[in-house]
Amino acid sequence: MKVDKILLSDFLSPALLGSHRASMVAGFLNRYKLGLSPKDYEVLFFGLSDVMEPSCFIDEDALNNIGLHSSDVASLLGLVLLDRSNENLDSVAFNKVDGVVNENKKKLLDESLRLCRLGRNLITVFSDRHDYAEVADQVAWGTKVWIANEPDHMIHYDDKPVIQAR
Repeated sequence: MKVDKILLSDFLSPALLGSHRASMVAGFLNRYKLGLSPKDYEVLFFGLSDVMEPSCFIDEDALNNIGLHSSDVASLLGLVLLDRSNENLDSVAFNKVDGVVNENKKKLLDESLRLCRLGRNLITVFSDRHDYAEVADQVAWGTKVWIANEPDHMIHYDDKPVIQAR
């Protein structure tokens, strides 16, 4: 799929994503991003490695402008959004496809984003709490988790707690 620009609503097709993933993407975007106007966000990367014909959308120029390369994100994430309304880069991994954002993946992403001056959100999307529970102990500190069947809540793994002796 080679296109010049795409909108978030372009991702909501079950024919493109399969019904399960389409509903997860739609739920996440409806809850957190679809209120934005197209001038407030830009899709920089969207990978479709789990469909029959692997394909993706990559805005190479926009990625390069913020200090990223497509090779940095293609194997780690499913979706990268530039949210201009609050100057954030939202990096999303779909657990069943891209795996959880664990400490190793977070370290690789942090290294890739070292030149990026934008705020960042590293988010793993799960279908349900059962899928989340299977890998909850692997989720990296400093990331977020969103569970599709509990759409009104984002789990924040704030920075790793420091335990100090008294």
